[in-house]
Amino acid sequence: MVQRLKGGEQIGVVVLVNKYDGVDLPKDACRLLVIDGVPFPLAPSEAREASALAGTATFAARQVQKIEQGMGRGIRDAEDHCAVLLMGADLAMTLKNPKYRDLYSPATRAQIGLSQDVAVQLQDQGIDAIREALALFLRRDPGWLKVSSEAISGIEYDSDGHVTPIAVARRQAFDLARAGQTLEASSQVAGALSTVGSAYEAGWYREEVARYQHATNPDGAQASLREARLANINVLLPLSTPPVQRLRATAEQAQAASVFLTDTYATGVELALGLQLMLGDMTSDPARVPDAEAAFESLGLHLGFASERPDKVYGTGPDNLWSVRDDLQLLIELKTGVTRADLRVKKTELDQLSGHGSWHRANYNANDASIPILVHPESIYLIEGTPPPGTRILTPAGIDDLKTRVKAFTDAVSVGDGWKNAQRVQELLTQHHLTGRDALLRSSVAPTSS
Repeated sequence: MVQRLKGGEQIGVVVLVNKYDGVDLPKDACRLLVIDGVPFPLAPSEAREASALAGTATFAARQVQKIEQGMGRGIRDAEDHCAVLLMGADLAMTLKNPKYRDLYSPATRAQIGLSQDVAVQLQDQGIDAIREALALFLRRDPGWLKVSSEAISGIEYDSDGHVTPIAVARRQAFDLARAGQTLEASSQVAGALSTVGSAYEAGWYREEVARYQHATNPDGAQASLREARLANINVLLPLSTPPVQRLRATAEQAQAASVFLTDTYATGVELALGLQLMLGDMTSDPARVPDAEAAFESLGLHLGFASERPDKVYGTGPDNLWSVRDDLQLLIELKTGVTRADLRVKKTELDQLSGHGSWHRANYNANDASIPILVHPESIYLIEGTPPPGTRILTPAGIDDLKTRVKAFTDAVSVGDGWKNAQRVQELLTQHHLTGRDALLRSSVAPTSS
């Protein structure tokens, strides 16, 4: 499309959303490039791998690589120029968090640094100031060109490159497996696991060890898979799953929340962006159901509860479980992918909730209570179904209410290192009704029959 700036100039503007492989936009084909969010995988295998590697250095490097590839769509040679606007919390996080920012190429890091200097000067000046800064760049103002050139002058790239030992081992293992040497292939990957910095990421690669082992040693493959599953819940379930471990709170809620937030975020900006990303994943999208499940687990941890995904860990039980007290668990079943014409809750969905109650009674103490919570687009159920006693429904309106309360808590706790003070965290959790069972139940409704 064409955008007109002040003064009458026309520029090519391109918005890239989710996919930009193979896009070539040289010269005037694109002078202003808007990248709205990091592309998310659409293929099921890619989505599973993304979940398995989320939070790791490998995942961060892949995200940054995708962003940098997108930024290069409008700059096709040394004489070309293009302004790039990055939108969304996920992109902002890569600019603010040093773990991500250091993964950009040296020249891009220099340009990000210059942009951040400009952003400080434009802070609180509104959209007109941003528009004028863009116009200055697009007019090729001599003063701007001088500052920009100085920012990237002397930039040097590492001529050797960096390939991790696990990447080398996986490639060698693939070649061995193609030659029919699956035992050697499994040993090749297994031997490099010690070089992987994260046990979570190593668990993902151990599944690959199991795949190669299976051809010659099925029992050994199952043992490797069980070990992999203990480290990473996104790997395949072994034939025999581990027994259910009762989930218990490790500390008082506010203290646990403070510790988790302090361990996860270095600055208030990162905390705000991280919560924004998490809340964005709590969406009713059939293609992103795993993201929604992971977001609910993460929200529980952010609020200071013990939180896990039993269905992923054990292959049975609810999608999410929050232990809000040692003797009270919230059993959360997500139906965020429902798209049928009649959105009313079906009998099978209510039966599933009843099954989770039976699972809880079988695996938790007799004195422990549970509350079934169904995340569903509709609170009305078909008459042939019977909700378990105490059932609550979290509808899209309820999720919006929950997000509003969590955002208000985030905005307040991210100021002045508030998240590092358990007393301040307790005050804000209480103020925004995010303590105990009230955290979810306040936004939920009781089911009604049609």
